[in-house]
Amino acid sequence: MSYTLVYRFEDQNRDGLTLPASCIVQIHTWHAMNPDHNGKVLFTTGSGPKPDILQQVDHIILMTKDGKYALKAEVYKSGKHSDIQNHPKDYKQPSVWPENDYTNPQACWYCLSGITSESVIQIERGDFIDEKNTDILDPISNQQSWRLVKNPAN
Repeated sequence: MSYTLVYRFEDQNRDGLTLPASCIVQIHTWHAMNPDHNGKVLFTTGSGPKPDILQQVDHIILMTKDGKYALKAEVYKSGKHSDIQNHPKDYKQPSVWPENDYTNPQACWYCLSGITSESVIQIERGDFIDEKNTDILDPISNQQSWRLVKNPAN
């Protein structure tokens, strides 16, 4: 079994300024598409699945809550907070982000690869249904920012 992990972003307030959700996705996209980064970016987040599920994630979608702007990428490697130092060093976090709190036991990191202009997608209702049989465009009720989508069997 493999999964696509979907992170939905909402606008964020940082230092009194509003950062639109689309910018969060665009920053990771632009970073990876910079010729110096060869389609690679390190995505870090404060929450994610348990380690046994984490190792079964082979794609990630970073998206705005309405699905109008999304990035779908392959996951080369991933891990929990305790092994962040073990990520491949050619995967770098966008420099606009401050260092994350890697002491948070829920924190995860993902080495995303293969990012090109074709990786930017728009998600329509019915495109992705999570493991609870809910469309990923539907609101998340438990404040969780991520969802798992089972990938079709090959």
